[in-house]
Amino acid sequence: MKYIRYTLVDTETGLNVFNIPSTGPSTLPVIEGLEFKWEKSSLFPTLRPEFFGICPDTSNTDIEGVLEVMSEEAWNSAKITEENARFYCPATITAAQIRLGFLKYGLLDSVEEVVQTLSKGLQIEWEYATILYRNSELIRQIGNTLNILKDKDPVIINNEGEEEFLSSKEQVSIINKIFLEGKEYV
Repeated sequence: MKYIRYTLVDTETGLNVFNIPSTGPSTLPVIEGLEFKWEKSSLFPTLRPEFFGICPDTSNTDIEGVLEVMSEEAWNSAKITEENARFYCPATITAAQIRLGFLKYGLLDSVEEVVQTLSKGLQIEWEYATILYRNSELIRQIGNTLNILKDKDPVIINNEGEEEFLSSKEQVSIINKIFLEGKEYV
């Protein structure tokens, strides 16, 4: 699987609009098996749109419009950065605020169990750091292990069995909610 960052292509010039903004119609690059996953909407409106998706390893990505083939880690890191920018998620939180946030969501005991399985360095960071960083390895490890790092699915099935769309704020991951709500805990 390839993780890619791509943009639109001007239909007249054939050039990507990231480097040379389009004055006319544009289209997505044709990439076999491309699955759009997310976009850098924190920059909207913009003349330089950025989209992120995945495609099979066999897909030709050496074409106009593909800005970068990324590692999975870099792609996920860019997604977290975008998520933070969209919701103005603070970059840091105090140790007390994050623990109170995990407590609020009924996760503190689970988090403490996860921390015991991490490297000694990350255990020390959890125990003694006064400020924790949203994009730190510690938070990534906790979030990935407990599956609370990614956005929620925007569509849920309500009690009547009907599809219901969550608001943007409701789609925010629990980790980001804790960082966003941190100031409420002190």
